[in-house]
Amino acid sequence: MEGTTAIGHYFLVWTSDEWFGKNNWSRRSNLAVWGLVAPDYVTDVVITSSASVSLSTGSYSIISWRNPADTDIPIEGVKIYWSTNGYTTNENYFVKETTSHGEVVSVNHVQLIPRHWYYYVLMSYNAAGSRPWYGANVTGKVYLSDDFIPPDPVNNLTGLSGASEQDGVYISLNWTLPDANLYQNKDYYIDGRIEVLYSTTSFSGPYISSVTIPRTSTNAQLVQLLSYTTYYISVITVDGGGNKSTSTIQIYTPLDPYAPGDPVLEYPKYAVFASSDENIGSYVKFWIKNPSEPDLDHVRIYFSTVAGQYYRYVITNNTLPNQSYTFDLVQLYPRTTYYFRLVAVDKTNKFSSGLVVDGVYIDKDVLSPELPLSSSISLTPDAKPESKPDGSYVKINFIPPDVNKYRNFDLIGYEIYASSSNTVPYNDNAAIKIVSNNREISYYELLNLQQHTTYYVTLHSFDPAGNKSTSTVYTVFTYKDLNPPIPANVNLSTISVSLDPSEGIKAKLKIKFSADKDLSYAIIEFSKDENFADVLVSSTIVKLYPSMVKDDWFAEHLDCEKYYVRIKIYDWSGNVSISTTSFNITIPKDETIPLSAVGFRFKKNGEKLEFQWNNVKHQYNKTSSKIEKFAGVNNTGADNPTTFELYKYKVFYKQDIFNDDEQWQEVISVISKYNKCEIPFRKGYYKVVSYDICGNSDESIIVDDESNYYLIKNGVYTKFASANIEDIIPSYYSVEDYPDEEKGMILRVYTVKRGNLDDKENRIIYSDTYKFKNDNYVGVRYTIMNGKIKFASINKSLEINPELIETQVAFYVFDGKDYIRATTYVDKDKKVVYFKTKFLTKVQLRRVNTSGEFKFAEVKPRVITPDSSPGENDIVFFIFNNPKSSEVKIRIYDINSILVWELITRDDSSTPGSYIGWDGKDFDGKYVLPGVYVYQIEAEGKKYKGTIVIAR
Repeated sequence: MEGTTAIGHYFLVWTSDEWFGKNNWSRRSNLAVWGLVAPDYVTDVVITSSASVSLSTGSYSIISWRNPADTDIPIEGVKIYWSTNGYTTNENYFVKETTSHGEVVSVNHVQLIPRHWYYYVLMSYNAAGSRPWYGANVTGKVYLSDDFIPPDPVNNLTGLSGASEQDGVYISLNWTLPDANLYQNKDYYIDGRIEVLYSTTSFSGPYISSVTIPRTSTNAQLVQLLSYTTYYISVITVDGGGNKSTSTIQIYTPLDPYAPGDPVLEYPKYAVFASSDENIGSYVKFWIKNPSEPDLDHVRIYFSTVAGQYYRYVITNNTLPNQSYTFDLVQLYPRTTYYFRLVAVDKTNKFSSGLVVDGVYIDKDVLSPELPLSSSISLTPDAKPESKPDGSYVKINFIPPDVNKYRNFDLIGYEIYASSSNTVPYNDNAAIKIVSNNREISYYELLNLQQHTTYYVTLHSFDPAGNKSTSTVYTVFTYKDLNPPIPANVNLSTISVSLDPSEGIKAKLKIKFSADKDLSYAIIEFSKDENFADVLVSSTIVKLYPSMVKDDWFAEHLDCEKYYVRIKIYDWSGNVSISTTSFNITIPKDETIPLSAVGFRFKKNGEKLEFQWNNVKHQYNKTSSKIEKFAGVNNTGADNPTTFELYKYKVFYKQDIFNDDEQWQEVISVISKYNKCEIPFRKGYYKVVSYDICGNSDESIIVDDESNYYLIKNGVYTKFASANIEDIIPSYYSVEDYPDEEKGMILRVYTVKRGNLDDKENRIIYSDTYKFKNDNYVGVRYTIMNGKIKFASINKSLEINPELIETQVAFYVFDGKDYIRATTYVDKDKKVVYFKTKFLTKVQLRRVNTSGEFKFAEVKPRVITPDSSPGENDIVFFIFNNPKSSEVKIRIYDINSILVWELITRDDSSTPGSYIGWDGKDFDGKYVLPGVYVYQIEAEGKKYKGTIVIAR
């Protein structure tokens, strides 16, 4: 079968010899005419080779043939299959389109690899394809011997010269290879090589040597070359046909592989000198001649203080071959033996064997050691017993110089000169001279100096050669000594009392000071205590003069008759002398007492308490029993009272007011024009006391750190609840006893009264009864003696067993008509018996015999009119003692036994103000109907019943 079309398959049937012997095949077949039969083979195949210098052609083959002659079968072209391995139609091919029958055709196959065999198979074809190839004479081969295109040269050619013991002088070459993908370089990578040519004259030769290396090499090293020579180097890429490309480089070899010779010393070889320049100091001068080495890099001079150990060196400043010069090796340590070695070094870092110079002694030294840093030198006068006779001395402090610095390495120590007569102390033969061989010391003491004298001082540093550095002259005055000044003479001159509260009592002292010339200042102190444990006031006289006389005033509230004065005189050195005296002041107390401060309250602010009170503006005249307004200084009024009227306020503190052994402590004193102060917070109790100049005083109510207020007076105890503060603080309080009523079982009768100032009547008006909003505690204090509780009043006393106190005494409170028993409580820690009440009224403390249980007292009134007389007779009160705070139920029933009101409480209702009442309203808050109602009270298992009437 032969050929296919897009329409379908066509079949020719012929005898067997029609295919293999095509001459018998009908040439006129219609199928052949339509191109459905493959063309015949080409003939007369001829293949030759050639080459071109053009890269687009290169080495190439010329292929010619004759197209099939049979015109009955169309031809479209010839496929030319080629290979370098043998005849095949399975590898590469290219097409030559041709349609002429019997025509001789040729084609060039370009850019072939030279020096290779190429094998070709030629197959004609049309739409039906090619005839199968079974060894027909359509083959040919050719050898490409010609090649005119050289490979590319190497790229990036670089070279570096060097020298070593093994290779001598050498040059290392590096490059990159040609691009293997380019046509001109393909045969180079098959059969090429690299040639390296070098010359000392030019790139064109003559060449000293030629080196051939593999084509894949990227470096080469030329060894055993000449020193100090320019080399012209060509790196050539060569292919198998001998075609070449060249890259060139020019390199100079400045080194040699041999160590240089030693430098030499010329006459006089060396000498020792010294300079005052610290950068030079003691030094050795060498006369040197360099070796004749063209690649000499430098000359080193090694030096050491130990023979054979050369661990330090310096480099000379001349590197020319055969050059003569001098060189100074500076900053050598004087009085030291040095060992030297001179070594030449070339540019390849090769060393000469070295010229040794042994045992050079440095005997020259003119460089002085440094002084301590001037800013660190300080001269401080002082005094101590070791410096006789007066103890005066000067301490010189400084920071020693840095001994690691060259000029200070041989510092021995210091000399110090001090003179009181010569401004250049080291020129004074009589000057104090101190020599120290300790160079690490940082201070000296000039002892045995005269006091109050100017000294001129210099500091010198020195070395073993006698070189010295001298400081500037320092001036210091020895104002310190150990001699205390002569005590002052003190006399009391006058005593007066000022009307101005800020001045108070004034005592004028006349003080005469000694003739000592070093007096500094004095402190004058006043105290009530001869040991001056509590100094009232002190003053300082800042500057004293010999034999000066000074008047000083002392002002203070008079509350004692004797005062002590102490005068401490200090001199420049801090020595002190003390003189004391005392004086008596007697001012008789007058008949007026400043009232107590009311409105006393505080506010806690962080860790501070801020107290405030109302200014006191009145006093009580004991003679007239009247309250008087302060006249004030020059009759200016109560806001500026005189010292006789009101001198100052003092705030007192006590940790526990129930501890009778603890005394009240004064916390702060405030002059009369102020009414507030601030003190550190402490838990405890406070009061403010107002004073006049005569020592008369009156104290305020007491307040604790929780804003509870207390009145403790004449054995009576009252604790006001903090919730009542607005009713408490504006008023005055007193305790009135009724000794005539203390009869029989009645131990004490008293009233705690609350009063307000009445300017019109010039008195404090106290009320017999006052009601607060909340309960206060009212009671009396007791003592314990010989294991017994003791109550004391004006004319009676009672001793009770402590275990029975709750059942042996009780309070009875006057409600306006009768005394009603109140539940009595005992605080054994505070030693107080008390009851709770909203009223301040008359109270009896009686001796009783009771069990301390719940006890119903009474109901009053029995008849009330709640909705017809508001504010009058509108509440019924249930009065009972409830000492154990038991649960108490109070119920109200109508006559039909219907519950209309109920109250459950644990309170006590036994005192006025604490009564528990019913206002005639039911659970809904409405007034009940008039009629008879039944009350029922239950507590501690007891029941009490009775009736009350609601009327209109």
